[in-house]
Amino acid sequence: MSLKSGKLPTYWKVPEGLEAETFKKPSAKRIANRLKKRKNLQPNEIAKRGYRRKGMR
Repeated sequence: MSLKSGKLPTYWKVPEGLEAETFKKPSAKRIANRLKKRKNLQPNEIAKRGYRRKGMR
């Protein structure tokens, strides 16, 4: 849009009653299950994550 025509550009206006998107909060049961499924890393896996080489990840 150019301002040569003398008109100001129109902008989108928020409709009345529009609310921000809300997300469901995860239940405590779901969080507990997620943590229970997490496996413990072996010492060599922990060491691998401690350093990075060129070309890896």
